[in-house]
Amino acid sequence: MFETFNTPAMYVAIQAVLSLCASGRTTGIVMDSGDGVSHTVPIYEGYALPHAILRLDLAGRDLTDYFGKILTERGKNLKITIKSWGGSCLTYELPDGQVITIGNERFRCSEALFQPSFLGMESCGIHETTFNSIMKCDVDIRKDLYANTVLPSTYQSTHCYKPHSDWLCMHVYTTRMMYAKPTPLPF
Repeated sequence: MFETFNTPAMYVAIQAVLSLCASGRTTGIVMDSGDGVSHTVPIYEGYALPHAILRLDLAGRDLTDYFGKILTERGKNLKITIKSWGGSCLTYELPDGQVITIGNERFRCSEALFQPSFLGMESCGIHETTFNSIMKCDVDIRKDLYANTVLPSTYQSTHCYKPHSDWLCMHVYTTRMMYAKPTPLPF
């Protein structure tokens, strides 16, 4: 196959490492979430630290289902297409042509990342998972990990969620303050 496409080489890398490098950093922690599972991946000088990678069974599909449930409470169908963005509210056109405005539902949905109990789960939120992952790392690099918390662009580019990097940093710092010796924010 390499010969067919004249491919001289191939490099296989961990997605979280590539996300961190894309943000211009080589050390940090990445909260990488897909459709069915999320991982917190601490990375030091371009290398993932496997002993501190944690898995969270809370991901995109769970949020999509929860968002659908929230909309169903209002009597709306989730199969929608975006029509316009208007500040804190979004306007969507439903398949039947009806136009609805989504307001606080999109923020309620994102809160499930921090409080999985909203989804009926008994797991830690993404802030606690990130904190626990950092605590599994060497004390000398924790400050760098706290200062370089990255969420790949899937969270950032979705209109249905708050600016998650800021929220995650705030929640991780709050969790850190509850369990660790207080120090000033690293950012």
